[in-house]
Amino acid sequence: MLVPGAVVAMIAAPVAGRLTDASGGRVVLVTGLSLYAAGTAAFAWAATVDQAWPYLLPGLVVAGLGLGFTFAPMGAIAMRTVPPAIGGAASGLLNATRQFGAVLGGAVVGVILQGRLGAHLVATVTSDPALVEAIRSALVVSVA
Repeated sequence: MLVPGAVVAMIAAPVAGRLTDASGGRVVLVTGLSLYAAGTAAFAWAATVDQAWPYLLPGLVVAGLGLGFTFAPMGAIAMRTVPPAIGGAASGLLNATRQFGAVLGGAVVGVILQGRLGAHLVATVTSDPALVEAIRSALVVSVA
């Protein structure tokens, strides 16, 4: 389901790189972050438990476009003013920071989704006794 966003990001990144070289990058970076925020908001607005995947596609495509326009200029802007003597250290710090942010962001999203799932699951389970029995049986079989 995330493939359309990744494909759009892959196509947008070289375009963003050329625009960054031509314009300095700040406008491209701000545009990318804005597109990512808009795509994520559209995805969140369209996402429901029983929603078909084509309704989620516009948000994923816009978010992918935003990511493509974010990552290319981010590295260029960060490394542009670094002296060549410490370029390797600066590049390592940039990549480590980016990876730490990805891990922290993924963990935060996981916690939020788990909280929402728990709240909705309790409401669903308590309203359907057959579901409670099916879950109880599955747990007993998996533990035994």
